Amino acid sequence: MKEKLKSVLLFILVVGSLVQTYMLAYGKAYYEWVEDTEYIQPELIGTRLEAQELIYPNDIVLHLADGEHVILHPKNVFYKEIFEKISVRSFGGFREIDRRSVDWELMREQYRGVEIRFDEQVPASILNTIMQIEGGFPDEHETFSKIWITTNESGEEVRTFFFNTQDNTIYEVTRADLTSKDVEQFVGFGVQYLPKYTTLPVGSSGNVLYLPKMDLDMVQIRLRYDTFTAEQLQNNLFVNPGITRKLMERDGTEIYTDGKRGLQIYHDREWISYSDPIAPAETATDRPNRLLAAVQFVNQHGGWNGNFRIERYATLSNEEYIFRQYFGQYPIVDLHQQPFGLIRVVMNNDIVNLYERSKILLESGIAREEARLVGGEQLLDIVLGHDRLVVMQDIYPAYRPMLHEDYIELVPVWVVKYTNGTKEYLY
Repeated sequence: MKEKLKSVLLFILVVGSLVQTYMLAYGKAYYEWVEDTEYIQPELIGTRLEAQELIYPNDIVLHLADGEHVILHPKNVFYKEIFEKISVRSFGGFREIDRRSVDWELMREQYRGVEIRFDEQVPASILNTIMQIEGGFPDEHETFSKIWITTNESGEEVRTFFFNTQDNTIYEVTRADLTSKDVEQFVGFGVQYLPKYTTLPVGSSGNVLYLPKMDLDMVQIRLRYDTFTAEQLQNNLFVNPGITRKLMERDGTEIYTDGKRGLQIYHDREWISYSDPIAPAETATDRPNRLLAAVQFVNQHGGWNGNFRIERYATLSNEEYIFRQYFGQYPIVDLHQQPFGLIRVVMNNDIVNLYERSKILLESGIAREEARLVGGEQLLDIVLGHDRLVVMQDIYPAYRPMLHEDYIELVPVWVVKYTNGTKEYLY
């Protein structure tokens, strides 16, 4: 009986195996649709830029001699022409000099020249990507904040200096293909330009403030705006936005997380903060590559909605980049902790750890009216009466953004920058 039962079971197994073999060989496959939520290509909301398009000076000072100066700001036609011509000229043979070997006040007030000023220290390796440097810099870790090209008393000799104002180091270029005619052409752009500026020495370091001799003509503007949506931000910043969890704080702040990365949306200031706390990379990359990685990240995750300039470069100890938005010739300066007009990227070598920016996208204008910033004696009196005059590093025109429910108002202001890097509105 047992033998018969074993035979029957064996027969069933053999038949079943043959049936399955037939179905696999000749049967038609059945496919069930599975929704793909593993990856969503980031939506590009803004425009793409190359890193070189974001590297340009804060301003260009033309020294006209006889104690007169002109300041050119980005987007000014003369600013553009001067910077483009200097960028293609070669500079080489750097030698460090003693600051006391040159009478800088005499050179500033009585000799014709061009002073290219960056907002903060620019790494030599970055400067090398936008200028023609022969033979490299003396130190690859050197940084510069100013380039001064000047003639001598006769106007025939040309000297060029690169300044590291942070370490108080100055290099003179011994080889440069600039002539006195070039300097005269550059300075000539400012002869008929208004307003003219005068200098006010401050502190004991030889620093000066440039103050216009007359009021500065500007415009006050109202602009419509749109904002990134939470869905757009999730699609841009998370590899798999379908698995993110949403949390809501009592103050209305939205938090999204996929268990590793985090996105905070502050609706009261239309501000976002995205963090990716990745482990430190084992190999270090150079500064140009880190900058390229930071710019590429913004290109792929929100883009550039307007004109931007690099205001702060990563250092060996702080891998933070700050990009400042401009409207026309002037920067937008918001002193709030979550400021409009600023993009902040913190790197870990070539990996972005922190990405912060405004959600606001400027659109068409609503209203535009003439405005003025005080200059001349009135401005001088305000500056002289300031209780922090001795630590002022710079004073410059800018736009202060005023956020309203349906529009943004850009109001002209004087901004003061102090030697410790902080800023405030003059009044």
